[in-house]
Amino acid sequence: MKTTYVTGVDIGGSHITAGLVNIATRSMVSDSLVRNPVNPHAGPDEIITAWGHTIRQAAFSLGATTYQVGIAMPGPFDYPNGVSLIKGFNKYESLYGLNVKALLAQFLGIQAADIKLKNDAAAFLQGEVFGGAARGYAKAAGITLGTGLGSARSMNGDTEEGALNILPLHEGIAEDYISIRWFMKRYHELTGQYANGVKALAEKAGQEEQAAQVFREFSANLALVLQHFMAEEQPDIVVVGGGIANAFDLFYPELKRLLAATMGDTVIKQSLLGEPAAMIGAASFFGETATIISSL
Repeated sequence: MKTTYVTGVDIGGSHITAGLVNIATRSMVSDSLVRNPVNPHAGPDEIITAWGHTIRQAAFSLGATTYQVGIAMPGPFDYPNGVSLIKGFNKYESLYGLNVKALLAQFLGIQAADIKLKNDAAAFLQGEVFGGAARGYAKAAGITLGTGLGSARSMNGDTEEGALNILPLHEGIAEDYISIRWFMKRYHELTGQYANGVKALAEKAGQEEQAAQVFREFSANLALVLQHFMAEEQPDIVVVGGGIANAFDLFYPELKRLLAATMGDTVIKQSLLGEPAAMIGAASFFGETATIISSL
């Protein structure tokens, strides 16, 4: 049989996930998913090899005869030219100034034009616009809540990254108050104890007042940032993703209450696609140039 597949890739701080995206059905091929750890402090050869092996494993999982690769990549990065600008973030420092697109193309034995690199937050929102919670909305915005704060905007399918993370907030910037590290820091300030991640805090929130307080304060911080974001972008929908979004039911009711007077007709929804959103989005950037390939 023949159909259109693109290999979608999501590169994180210490791992890579790849899988085939069926462009026609706008979904992941679940049996093709591959996830491997990556040493972010390794040299460029080791990093490119780790990424390349994972991409190749996913790309050939259905016996494809050729393939294109869409990669969701954290910044800073020169995405059109494929050059890494990551420096001072304690990850992938050895790639600084290198043409990652060219190195990966050489490793994979494909043309550089068959690789597209996109900001991870933009890829996430593009995935939700292409086949998730924002499908059918002309103007969408997205935020990813995790180790950092990512943002993106999309108008009629044209998606680009935002800079919400550096918005001034309280005594710093938005990312200082809307991230996993803020959850851990604030809980320690209130209790003197260390929590093992946001999921652990979410499990405590129903029984422990300090954990519940952390989520209320998080909602207040997020409301301040979203008020600015929605006023600036005026989206029809805001899609919330990232690891912290798994606790959506804990912070959304308070967030909705705080935004009630200002959100107008904008709707706020949790990511429908979850972790695959960025991979689906990165793959979908090929659009009509995606190649019909043979599969077993």
